[in-house]
Order: sequence, then C-alpha cells, then structure tokens
Amino acid sequence: GAFVSYHSILFIAPVGAYAAAQALRRPRWKTRWTATLAACGLLGGVTLAVLALNPNPVDQVATFSTGLGGGFPDPQRVDRLLYFRWLEQNLSLGYMLLALLGSVLVLAREGRRGLFTALAFWAPLLVLTFLIGYRRPRFMYFAFPFYAALFSYAAVQLAMVLARFRRSALHAAAALLVFVFGVRLALSTTKLIGDSLEVARGAPLTLARRHPQWEAPCRWVKEHRGDAALLTTTFLPAYYYAGPVDNWFPNRYRLWEYQESGLEGLGSLEALQAFIADHPRGYFIAERYRFEKWRGHNDLVDTLGREVAWVQDNMQRIDEASSDDVTVYRWGGGPE
Repeated sequence: GAFVSYHSILFIAPVGAYAAAQALRRPRWKTRWTATLAACGLLGGVTLAVLALNPNPVDQVATFSTGLGGGFPDPQRVDRLLYFRWLEQNLSLGYMLLALLGSVLVLAREGRRGLFTALAFWAPLLVLTFLIGYRRPRFMYFAFPFYAALFSYAAVQLAMVLARFRRSALHAAAALLVFVFGVRLALSTTKLIGDSLEVARGAPLTLARRHPQWEAPCRWVKEHRGDAALLTTTFLPAYYYAGPVDNWFPNRYRLWEYQESGLEGLGSLEALQAFIADHPRGYFIAERYRFEKWRGHNDLVDTLGREVAWVQDNMQRIDEASSDDVTVYRWGGGPE
C-alpha cells in the first residue's frame, strides 16, 4: 500500500536503495536508476502527505507521534533493537549469525542479485529500527523470506567448507568449527520444530513468548458476575470470554484499546477511584504484563506502580480465578 500506510515505505525502501546503488555506479545520473530512485522518493513523500491530511486521529498519532522517529510509551516498543532481539529469541542466535554471514557472502559473491537480496531484508529492517517508533514484530514478516534466504546461503557455503576438506591443520580447524556450529544449530532447529508442533497442538508457550490465558479467569467472572461492573486492562479477550466490559484501565500506555472498545478508558488513579465510586461492586481482570509487571519499569514506578499498589491494597485478589498471566480482583463484595 502506497498512499495507505507509512509502512508502505518498507516496500519502497529496498527498490529505492538498490536504485541508488546502481545510479552511483553510473558515470551519469540521467539513467533509469535515477528515475527509479526519484519515483520511490515521490511515492514515499506522497504517502506521508496523504497521511498528514488523514482526518482519522488514530492514524495521525500512529504516523507522526509514535510513528516516524517517534517514541512509544510501551517499554518493549521503546527498545530500539526490538526486531533484532525478536529474531534472536524466535530463531536462535545461530540463525542470526548465519544471516549476518550470508549478507556479507551474497554481497561479495553474487553481484547485483546478491545486493538486491541483502537490501530486500536490511533496508526494511533499518527503516523499522531507526525511522518508525511504533514497533511490532509483524511489520517485518514480509521481509522474512529474504532473512531465510540469507541464512540458507550461509549454511550452504559453510557446508561446502566441509566438502572441500583437505589434510591440513588450517582446514581441520575450520572444519571443526563449522561442525560444532552445525551441531549447535541442529539442536536449536530441533527445539524450534518441537515448539512449532506444541503450538499447533494449542500450547500457550513458545520459545519467545508466553500467550496469556484469558479463558478460565474470564469464564469464572462471567459465572459469578451478576450485575457487577467489569473493568479490564485488555478489552477484546475480556469482552469475548466474560461479556460486556464497562471500561478499561490504564489508558496511558495502551492507547489503541479505545479503537477496539469505543471507550476512552481510565487514565489515572483518580479516574479509577471515581469509576469504583460509581460502581459499588465489580471485577477487575488484569493482564499481568499490562499491569503488574510494568510496576518495576524505571519510567513507570511513580505512576503505574502507585496504581498497582492501590489496587492490591483496596481490592480482593481472587486466587482461584487467577492464572499466571491474568489476575482477577474484586471490589464491593459479591459471591465467592
């Protein structure tokens, strides 16, 4: 999507970077590569201009406040190296090292097609890392085939080191290093395959992420709720499993929840206290990652930490309904 989302720049970036590299190699700038580079720049500029005129405030914030070079209140998204950490955690450090080696090898051995293959992965990744502040792993998925191509190329080249083994100390040392690395990579691959099979069977845990288990806590609340109010940190799963949600809290760090809920959310401890005053009895379903876990984050100790402490001191934690991922609190009494 050119003209639709600033992420369309990710698709333009490899072509533009490749065109720039080819244009620099020519003695004159008046070539088809210069025209291609200009076209890519025009598409990116017009896309941003269209988004600047977009009347949707959500898109405006996503693009120009938390988007292009901006910050983001989610501590994980603030991490500049989020995409590199994601690749390391999801496919192991071994595959990342292979991809880095593959990038060097294709540039050195494969000429223009190697350059384009490397740029098809690295250009979007660098745009995501340094230009777009709103970071989510799914934004890089379209470039993943080129990541696989890079580490596969390196793996083939390393295998050829073993195939060319000669009886010398240098070749023996190199072959031994490749063999040890290959064994370690095979172990990682086995774990990745096993992890994929577990996920296919419905397991909530992968090597890189634990998926919060909402169903049991929400169904307990639904069975015991009656006419009590329902407050949550995360609208969609609570609404799906427990029924109508009255509001969500806190709204300062998950700004997009109001798109899904149509509710502005509660933005402070005072707003939470006012909500409870208006609803004498209710339940608060809190995802640990979005509420309790952030209490120790340096930037949030004085704000969210105070709110977590107040909730824990003034609401009753329902242990039988809570899970490792989701905590159920109750205020104002109600059925056990």
